[in-house]
Amino acid sequence: MIKMQRNTNAWWCASAQPASIQVNFRLEGHEHGQNTSVVGIGNRAACQLLRGIAGHSKRRSLLKCSGEGVTLARGVFLLLANSLRARIPKSLGYIMLRPVKSFYSALITSRINTIVGLHRLFSSASLLRFAVICLLHAAVLQCTAADSKVIIHTESAMRDARGEWISDCLEPHIYKFGDTWYAYGFAMRDGTFDTTCYSSTDLKEWIFRVKFPAKGRLSVWCVAFNQKNNEYVAFGAVYGKSIQVYTSKNPTGPFVLHNELSPVEGDPGDILVYQDDDKKTYFIYNKFKGKVQSRYAYIYRLNDDYYDIDPASLCNTETVMEGFWMVKHQGGYFLFGSGLVGYGLCDNFYITAPSPLGPWTKRGLFAPAGSKTFHSQTFQGLEVSGKNGTAHVYIGHRYRESESLSGKRFYSATSVWLPLEFTSSTSVKEMAWRDQWTLDVVDGSVK
Repeated sequence: MIKMQRNTNAWWCASAQPASIQVNFRLEGHEHGQNTSVVGIGNRAACQLLRGIAGHSKRRSLLKCSGEGVTLARGVFLLLANSLRARIPKSLGYIMLRPVKSFYSALITSRINTIVGLHRLFSSASLLRFAVICLLHAAVLQCTAADSKVIIHTESAMRDARGEWISDCLEPHIYKFGDTWYAYGFAMRDGTFDTTCYSSTDLKEWIFRVKFPAKGRLSVWCVAFNQKNNEYVAFGAVYGKSIQVYTSKNPTGPFVLHNELSPVEGDPGDILVYQDDDKKTYFIYNKFKGKVQSRYAYIYRLNDDYYDIDPASLCNTETVMEGFWMVKHQGGYFLFGSGLVGYGLCDNFYITAPSPLGPWTKRGLFAPAGSKTFHSQTFQGLEVSGKNGTAHVYIGHRYRESESLSGKRFYSATSVWLPLEFTSSTSVKEMAWRDQWTLDVVDGSVK
């Protein structure tokens, strides 16, 4: 239980178990006390509450949800909810407040003293509300700066709440829907591929959400949100045969088979779905069969529903590659990939174009020659946009080359996450190795 109690001079916070919250206070000579059931939430919902109350503020985009800053915001919310009888949606469940460190306890004390003092000065509830909003802004902005920084361990970036490396989300395609990142990867056991989905609001802790059993190798899922139909459209590849299209109203499913993509040029292998700023969406794949020198990467534009390709839009990159990641920078489009090495290694490269439909120009390597892209193979990447820019993260995958295709190689497969810097609309800076590095999810930068 967490109690907000009144001392002779100040309010203070005593922490214990986060089962319920009791608030006792005196304002304008009236005693109030009640058990308050508010928010079953994590950081995201707390931030939504904060933005809801401070929604008129021009600085609301700076109110980020993380760490003790949000814990402090929740404490002030409790005071606000009781003193002003603010309505908080019941659907948000119970608030789970973490124990507050002594520094933040002192910070809360000073903030609440200020609130009480302002209440004595102003009789208007609206003025008190305005004062609380200002305090919430200051408190959250003060406390979240450090929490926005994520230490990325290059060879084990995806970790759960216990800090343990997640090994059953291989080759993840990562997308941000709302305030949450979703990673769709795969796990393989006994020769069966299953798509797994994890989510994270801060890129520090990943939470297992769901597993999608699959027939054959229908495991590499690409997901795009279609605003027209208000649904998530997912794509799975049966290598060398077909592309399945699934739909759902939620990013974690259930996904229902909608249709099979119309036949494409050549048999599909690795796939990628890229959504541009204008929401036009493109389907990228490589030819899976035939002579290696003719197994090019192809690109189609999808129709407005994302259910099928526009056959007339076909673009042949005239580049033999697989394991794709497409990025737009300064109006130019980059397509990263590797040669057709299967689960082997090579020096990966990139091509550029003024449009997703080309024409494409070969540019060269983006990691030191001979490093074999730090012993990894491109398979999508991650873009983290913040208030001062966008951080680009290369995600490469490693497999045990000595094992057979029985699935043993996947048990020890890993991923590497490294920052990649763009220097123009057609070039990148050579990527450098780091054992670990820092990603600022609020700022959109790396160190």
